[in-house]
Amino acid sequence: MSTSCAVIILGHGTRRTTASQGFFALVDRIALRLAPIRVVPACFSCGQPTLGEQAAALIREKVSQIIIFPYFLLSGKHIADELPLEVQELRETFPHARFDLLKTMEDEPLLETVVVTRLQGFVRTACHAVSGDCRDEDVIAGHFSLTSKPPHQFPLFRAMALATGDLALAAEMRVQGDVGRAMAHSMASQTAILCDTQTLTAGVRSLGLAAACIPPSPAQAREFLEQHMPGAVVAVGSSSLVLEMAMDLVQAGSMRPGALVGLPCGFTAALQAKKRLAASDIIHVTNPGSGGGISCVLGLIQTLAAGDYES
Repeated sequence: MSTSCAVIILGHGTRRTTASQGFFALVDRIALRLAPIRVVPACFSCGQPTLGEQAAALIREKVSQIIIFPYFLLSGKHIADELPLEVQELRETFPHARFDLLKTMEDEPLLETVVVTRLQGFVRTACHAVSGDCRDEDVIAGHFSLTSKPPHQFPLFRAMALATGDLALAAEMRVQGDVGRAMAHSMASQTAILCDTQTLTAGVRSLGLAAACIPPSPAQAREFLEQHMPGAVVAVGSSSLVLEMAMDLVQAGSMRPGALVGLPCGFTAALQAKKRLAASDIIHVTNPGSGGGISCVLGLIQTLAAGDYES
């Protein structure tokens, strides 16, 4: 059997044709963004195609792994009880295939952002003013308290939130190792922070830190990293190619940076590069999603350089 993977987005289902068409169109748009991974819709309670029908069709196409994403806001009886039983039946019917059942969107930070964005304009118009009692710092601290992150990561969470205005992006942040100590060592030894763009380099220098820009040419960039990356802090806010190069050198066993702050934006190459970084054992800060960017990386560097972060 093939090792290919496919995704089934599972909606509740409805007898209303217009509603079904809207759901199917949503899945089509998602499929475009996840290409070349196959993404198909299925209906759970009513309507067609059903979950079983779509799974069987994919198996006939030699798909060996099927990821099932329940397009539900809440984990009610259907999700908690009935859906796991149906997925187990699929595993028994197709024992050579793998079925992964994901969580609903109930605890998804981005969902909260969508709701708040929708409401803000109306609330401000209806109330004619926004109360000044709640500060940005209070909002950020309140959101952080709802995450499972350790308290010492709050300064980095705050830096990402202020740099991007995106609390969901800040909640995605992943920290491994003592990045604060790595930054302190870099500053004490006056080792230049290696930056992937001139803009980021200028920003780091404006903080009073030594910085060097990685050349834009791939060949020159690789040679530069080979010479300067060992022990240095590497900051990547734009170039997924630079991040991939750094990971190639790390995984070849030839050299390791002191720390790598890698948050390039993008929907394909950047996601893959950040996935490699997250799976590594080097000291790093990254995120699994498409967001990030220069301002985000610069905010993290500023926080680390100020000594506000201690693991």
